[in-house]
This record gives sequence, structure tokens and C-alpha cells, in this order.
Amino acid sequence: WIQSRDAFAEEVRQLPSVKNFTASGGNPGQGGNMSVFLSKDRAGVAQERGIIGVGEDITPIIFIDESFIDVFDIEILAGDPPTEKMVRQGFWGNKKMVLNRTAIEQLGFNSPEEAAHQFVYFNSNGTIQEVEILAVIENYHQYSLHSEISSLALAPSLNQVWFTLELEGEGSSEQIAAVEQVYKSHFPKSPFIYQFMDDYYQSFYEEDQ
Repeated sequence: WIQSRDAFAEEVRQLPSVKNFTASGGNPGQGGNMSVFLSKDRAGVAQERGIIGVGEDITPIIFIDESFIDVFDIEILAGDPPTEKMVRQGFWGNKKMVLNRTAIEQLGFNSPEEAAHQFVYFNSNGTIQEVEILAVIENYHQYSLHSEISSLALAPSLNQVWFTLELEGEGSSEQIAAVEQVYKSHFPKSPFIYQFMDDYYQSFYEEDQ
């Protein structure tokens, strides 16, 4: 699958209509791939706090590649963006995450600069994991505008199920057909299903109209 993904990414980026491409475990508007309780102190990670939990102190993690932050125009306040090498290593190999402003404030850091490249901890099925805050990003609405902004983590990893393309113009039928042709050449057994992000976000607010 990874070879097919890489080949698709390389070829689709060569299309004149494609400005950028990212593969991720979720896009803005969707939930995380996993959730954790983060702490600045190893001792602060209670043994009963497992990999999945509920409550306002739980931080969802979305797996991303090195292009995600650029494609969605997310502002980095401090630290460094993910690299392709980190993505290849996977989250459990690189042990790095990007946190939003709300997350580092909840952790007790005074500024993005203070938080960048510090270490935080979480409990993974009884094992305390230490992860580096690779960067701090500005808050954005991961969910609907009706929802309050909460803590969020982006983690470089190959665990990706969504392909997002930034296109020139408004996405003509010819552009979509070209992308579909490339997609089917690399994923012949998978259906080609697409949606424009603007339409997806608009669906959140149809009841308001």
C-alpha cells in the first residue's frame, strides 16, 4: 500500500492542475485517529488513563504527512514542521507531535516558544510514553465553528486514509478526470470517491440556513 501511495503522490503532483497533495488520517472537520491524556510530568500520567478516554482533558491525535500543514495553511507559532523522514518512521518510531495553542496552555506552558521541543507524557496501555513537542500551531476549528476549540495534536506518521489535493481553479470535471485516471492506475481495486472540501464544510451549517 505504501508503494502505491508513494507512486500515486509522485504522479498526481505532476498534473498541471495539482498545486499540492497531502495524505492524512483525518482532515479538518473530522475526529482523531486516537486520543490521549497528556501531562508535562511523567508522574502526572495516571496508570488508569489509557490510550482512549473521554473528557475535556483528552487530546485527539491526527496522523499527518509532511505536507498537511502547508495544504491546510496552518500557522506554525514555534518549532519545526514534520519531515518526510519522521513520517516514514511513524509516530511510534519518531515520538513527535505538533500541538495547538490550546493544548500547550492546558499543559501549563507560558508560550509556544517555551513549549517547542519540550517533552510530554501519556499512558499507552500501561506504558508511559515520552513524546517531543515538535512544533506549536495556532488554534483552528478542527470541528464545526459551533464547537469550542479544544486541544489537538498532529503526529507525523504513515497511518493515512485521506488524500487531499489542492487544485488550481475551482476543480473542473477535466481536472477530476485526470486525478481519477492516476488514482485508478495505482489503486485499481479501490473506488474513486471524492468531495470538495468547501462542500463538506458547508454541510455543517445547512441547518443554520
